[in-house]
Amino acid sequence: MTKQTDKQTPASTSICTATCDNGQPCRGRALGSGLCLAHDPRFEAARAEWRKRGGHHRSTAARAEKRLANRGSQWLLDLMTTVIAETYSGQMQPNRATAIASIVGSYVKLYDLLAIQDELDLLAKQLGVNDA
Repeated sequence: MTKQTDKQTPASTSICTATCDNGQPCRGRALGSGLCLAHDPRFEAARAEWRKRGGHHRSTAARAEKRLANRGSQWLLDLMTTVIAETYSGQMQPNRATAIASIVGSYVKLYDLLAIQDELDLLAKQLGVNDA
């Protein structure tokens, strides 16, 4: 048992000395500066670029936009028309129709938010405002 405690890994001996936003000590592996990649000021520009490139394309909104953008809005109208007709005729249970309507409503809200975000991005670009 003493052999395990005497033998330390590099990660356990070089922990970042910074404090996280929540007030807790950072547990990241420190670089030569004593700070981790997330806290070392030398990497601030690189972190901003990584966030810009990586975060946008991995967001739920970006994935949804890619999957649904080529369908247009006609399929939503067709879907809801079918749901209404089938519910009215008794072919579809009302609780299923409610679930579909809820999902369609969420999609419409997401689509609207994406459109607003696109407009804000364009405006920020025209004004020369950075998002960093």
